[in-house]
Amino acid sequence: MQDLINQLKEKFDLSEEKSAEIIETVVVTLRDKLPEPIASRLDGLLNGESLDLAAMKDSLLSQLPEGMEEKASGMLGKLFNK
Repeated sequence: MQDLINQLKEKFDLSEEKSAEIIETVVVTLRDKLPEPIASRLDGLLNGESLDLAAMKDSLLSQLPEGMEEKASGMLGKLFNK
């Protein structure tokens, strides 16, 4: 996340505090809009951690109504395997 703060500072000539405030606003907004399995990993992604797509797919599938998992599994499999 520090990389993003530094980019804002340099590109727009902002202070460290203002840059951090902008990034935090964007991150909070993304967390509110993204599905939980992705939102809960957002901070880690911004700090350079990898994303376990298989676990995310399983988590998304587990939240679907009964009977929808099989249909969605094929679609999500294609999405997450690209």
